[in-house]
Amino acid sequence: MLRHGRRGVVEEGPPVNPAAVLTPVTGLEYWARLEPDRFAVVEDDREFSFGELAELVRKTAGFLASAGVVPGDVVAMSLRNSLEALTLPLAAAYLGAQISPISFRLRPRELSPMLARARPRVLVYGEDAADVLHGSEVPDETLLLAREELRAGVGAHGPLASRSALVSPSEPYTLMWTSGTGGAPKAVCGSLGARMNWVLGIGQVYRVSSADGYLAAMPMMHSAGLTFALAHTFFGARIHLLPRFEVEEVWGMLHRGEVTAGLFVPTMLQLMLAADPDPARKLPALRSVIMAGSRLRPELHARLLERFPGRLYNYYGSTESPSMTVLLPHEQADHGDSVGRPFLGVQLTVRNSRPVEGYVEPLGEIFAHNPFAMDGYLSPAGEGSPDERGWLRTGDLGWLDDDGYLHVVGRQSEVIISGGMNVSLPEVESVVGAHPSVMDVTVLGLADPVWGEAAAAVVVLASEVDQGDALADLDAYCRSELADYKRPRHWRLVDEIPRTASGKPHLPDLRMLFSSRDLEG
Repeated sequence: MLRHGRRGVVEEGPPVNPAAVLTPVTGLEYWARLEPDRFAVVEDDREFSFGELAELVRKTAGFLASAGVVPGDVVAMSLRNSLEALTLPLAAAYLGAQISPISFRLRPRELSPMLARARPRVLVYGEDAADVLHGSEVPDETLLLAREELRAGVGAHGPLASRSALVSPSEPYTLMWTSGTGGAPKAVCGSLGARMNWVLGIGQVYRVSSADGYLAAMPMMHSAGLTFALAHTFFGARIHLLPRFEVEEVWGMLHRGEVTAGLFVPTMLQLMLAADPDPARKLPALRSVIMAGSRLRPELHARLLERFPGRLYNYYGSTESPSMTVLLPHEQADHGDSVGRPFLGVQLTVRNSRPVEGYVEPLGEIFAHNPFAMDGYLSPAGEGSPDERGWLRTGDLGWLDDDGYLHVVGRQSEVIISGGMNVSLPEVESVVGAHPSVMDVTVLGLADPVWGEAAAAVVVLASEVDQGDALADLDAYCRSELADYKRPRHWRLVDEIPRTASGKPHLPDLRMLFSSRDLEG
C-alpha cells in the first residue's frame, strides 16, 4: 500500500489488498489517509474519526484472526446498531471472511437451526440476544463473544497489518437471512463483488458524498441497513448510529441539521409524521429520505410528499435481489403508484402474464438481472440461484408500464382463491387502508370452511377512533368498495402489527391472531 510520508513523499507499506480489488474497507482506508481527523461515526456521545475507525477495524481484524477466523469463515453478529455492528463487517472484509447479521429478536427454536447451517467461527452478541443464545444449540466450533468482551479483546490487541489472502470479487462475503415472513428464514449467500456493486450503486444513485451525515436508523441486521451504512462510510459520509428508533431523537437530529440522509421503512416514517413536533418547520439540511420494505399506502405517500418535498426516494428490492428499482424525487408525483424504474445496472422483465380481476394490466412474475443479486441459498446448494442467463426469479407479481415503471402487486402467494374467484390481497389492503380510521393494516389469506380461502384484516386504528363500532364501520365500508367475495371475512384490532426487521408483516405471528374456532364460524 502507498502511504503519504511526513514531507509528502510516497512510501511503500504492507498491502492491505494485494489484488487491488475494491472492498468495503477500501473507502475507509482512503478517507483515513486523506482526512484522518474528520469524524466518521457518532455513537451516543462518542465520536470517532476516520483515522480512529480505520485503526479500530484493523485491530478488530487482528483480534478475529487471533480467534481463528480465516478467509471464508463466517463471522456472525446479533447486535443493535452500534460501533461493533459497523466494524465487524469491515473487519470481515479485511480478513476475507463472511459477515452474517442475525436478528436479536429470534427465539431458540428459530435461532438454533440457523446456527447449525451457518456454523459461524465467531458470534458477537448484545444484551438483547444473551438469554436467547444461552438457550440455543450453538455449534461446538462457534466462539460466543458478548459485545463487551469483543471491545475488551480488541482494545488489548494490535492491528492486523495486512491480509494474507488475495481478494477476488467472487469470494463469499455476506450470509444474510431472509425476513422469514412466511416461515423459517433462508440463508442467502452473496459475493464480495455483488455487495460492492450495490455499495457503488448506492453512492451513484443517491449521490452520497463526504458532506453527508447518514442516519443509521434501519437495523444493520437487515441487508439494506447494513449496506447503506457501508456505502456511506465508503464515500466518506458521517454515520450517526441509532440503536433504537426513538422518534423524538430523530426529529431532534433533523432539526439540528445533523443528518442529510436516512433509510426508513414506511412504519418508521408513519410514526415520525404522527409525532412531528413542528410540521411547518423547514429541514434545509435534509437531502434524501429513502424508503424500502413494505407497500406504501397512497394516503401515507401523499403526506410524505408534503412533509419531505423533493427529498423522497423509494425502491423495490429483496434480500435475494436488492435494489431492483428506484423512484426518484422528481418522479413521485406522476408515478407514485409504481416502485420506479430499474436501478443502476439492473434489467427487469415480467413473464407469464395473465389477467387478474381488479387490474387493468395483466399480471406476471417479475424476473431481475441484477449485479447485486445473491449467488443462491446456503442449503440446499444452488437453490434459488439465477438461471444460466443470469435472471433471478423474484416470486413477485406485477407489470411494467409503457414508460418502464414497475408496478408490484405482491407475492404470487398474495393472490388467493375465494369462492372460486381470484382475490388480490394487496387490493383489499389498499381499500381498508384508505379508511380514515385506519392507521396501519395488513391483509392475509386464511383457510375458510365456506369460501376455501378468505381475506383476513389486521388493523391498527388511529388513536382518536373509538373501537366500539370500528369493525362494523370498516365492514360496511368494504361492502361498499369491494365485491362481496373480496371483502375481509375475519378482522382483528391490534396495537401494533408484528413485522420483521425489514418492515414486512410477519405472517406466522399474524396467523396466530386467528384461532381455528374463529375460522369455523
